[in-house]
Amino acid sequence: LISAFKNPIIDLLSDIKDEVKFYFDKGIIEYVESIRLKFVKTKTFLFRHENVDFYDIYFPITLKNKQVKNFVIDDIENLFENSNYISIIGNAGSGKSMLLKHVFLKAIMQIIRIPIVVELRNLNDFDGSFLEYLNNLLSGKKIAPNKKILERILSNGEFLFLFDGYDEIYSDNKNKITAELIEFIDNYSKNYFLITSRP
Repeated sequence: LISAFKNPIIDLLSDIKDEVKFYFDKGIIEYVESIRLKFVKTKTFLFRHENVDFYDIYFPITLKNKQVKNFVIDDIENLFENSNYISIIGNAGSGKSMLLKHVFLKAIMQIIRIPIVVELRNLNDFDGSFLEYLNNLLSGKKIAPNKKILERILSNGEFLFLFDGYDEIYSDNKNKITAELIEFIDNYSKNYFLITSRP
């Protein structure tokens, strides 16, 4: 998955080729693989003490939208066919987080875009900007943060951002974080964005 997107970006940003390669190899690859390993095996209410294969327990959720009455997410490109921006709204326990894991794993299997999961509740205790948070997330704090490299990579539009749990942002932080998310999405609108929330 990563190499399918890394090489074209490196060619495009040839003036900082080594830095981009380092950022991918030491940051983004390790991040995506760590999330994949976390999602591909999961604990459940019935199997609390052992990990089971995600697709052994995943039940495809039927979604509704204004254009199509009912549909199941199977093809990620089809999901974003009409828009780069999707909101999935559902009550507690309706399967939003499981669906988000499914989208992440499907993006890898279908080599669509590089999926990045952001649990929005983690922004509640973060002092910096959203871009700084993202840079820390992708670098794993193993490499020196370099926002300029990240910004140039993001501008290419090769990512699928999965924002989980908008409703879990504290009310005191909601205006600030919402404004930063809107600015981020506006600045890097070539990427795909999916956000989940309770109503």
